[in-house]
Amino acid sequence: MRNGGANIGETISLGRDDLVYLGHNFAKIWLSENCDLNLIHPTDGGAAAVSHKLQKIIDNAEGKRKANIIAVGHYHKMGWVYWKGVHGFVVPSFQHQTDFMRDNNLKSYVGGYILTIKLDDEGNLLSVVPEFVDLGWDRWQ
Repeated sequence: MRNGGANIGETISLGRDDLVYLGHNFAKIWLSENCDLNLIHPTDGGAAAVSHKLQKIIDNAEGKRKANIIAVGHYHKMGWVYWKGVHGFVVPSFQHQTDFMRDNNLKSYVGGYILTIKLDDEGNLLSVVPEFVDLGWDRWQ
């Protein structure tokens, strides 16, 4: 991607009717006409406090980057905040700690979230209930 400009996700989706390419580092998913979810994959590093980067992303969200729910990957951490009317999630990864991470004293939370999202009859967000599914980052240390 960086060296040749090829995007394998986009290329594969062009040949398949069952896949929809939403974007490389950002995608907006409309859960209803009044409720949206942003998927964000930043390229920077994480902060010491898991919620700090997430709060900054919410603080700086404008235009299409604003959403009812924001899920941020890349940091290999997990956390949830309700900040300024936005449900924000730092989503864990499916990659166990690498040698690079170990050398830099970085943990990797391995797992995922199951979100139970409730909307009213007009499609407005009523609640988000997260369930973290732990796939055991500490088993691989």
